[in-house]
Amino acid sequence: MSLLMSLAGHPAYSEKLMAIIRQYELKKYDQEVDKVLETIAQLQKDVSKLQQQVFAIGKDLEGISSQVGFLLGTHAMDQIPPWARDAVDAAVAAGWIRPRAAVMTFTGF
Repeated sequence: MSLLMSLAGHPAYSEKLMAIIRQYELKKYDQEVDKVLETIAQLQKDVSKLQQQVFAIGKDLEGISSQVGFLLGTHAMDQIPPWARDAVDAAVAAGWIRPRAAVMTFTGF
């Protein structure tokens, strides 16, 4: 028969139980559990904050991606506009730029 089973019907059950808890210093385990629970609660708060930051960064990234797409579309030229043809031809002849698959690249000055 276990110790607790023999104590359960005893009139001084609670006093004997407290004596066992003191004798074996069992409260230290409660304190450890409390510390772990506090750590878990803090980690949950930290995770929540990080999730909010990741969400905000994702929104920022969407905006930047949209702006980059707009800029790439704005600067993409399939062909040289007629008003710039003479200037581009002169720059090519001077060796400042070189045509490459409908894209002009600067070679430097």
